[in-house]
Amino acid sequence: MTALHADPACRVPASGGQLISDSMHLCDRANDHTVTIMIDPFRALPPRSEAVVFHTRLGLCTAELAEATHPLASEEITTNLIRLAVQAGDAHAAADLLAHRARRPHPLADEQALTSVIETSGLRQRVMPPDLLNSLTSAAEHALAALADLLTCSRT
Repeated sequence: MTALHADPACRVPASGGQLISDSMHLCDRANDHTVTIMIDPFRALPPRSEAVVFHTRLGLCTAELAEATHPLASEEITTNLIRLAVQAGDAHAAADLLAHRARRPHPLADEQALTSVIETSGLRQRVMPPDLLNSLTSAAEHALAALADLLTCSRT
């Protein structure tokens, strides 16, 4: 974001509609320098397990802008995002990456890995897979036991 504000023509829009309009205008006039100053900070941004979706969405925006002037960087960013989503097992990030494929297809192995993450998570299935349900139930039982111990200790 800092890179975008470095351009004096960029301003904070007053409304959501203006934000979309300004963003489209920015994409139309993104030049090599603007894109370069976005790529390097993104590459330096360490992905955090609690922010995989944010990192993925920011990375996809960066990759989209970089595609015309820095196609290798765009491909590298997308490939790293796929690895991150699969490694983290984040179904929302995986879904974002699969939605992005409509614009730029991913290799079949990557699509299969992303699809597997989504299926394993139960996302969009309306029913929690048995393994996840058992894990959640077990965690809740452990939490309940720990709370009971704390309450017992605080009464004595």
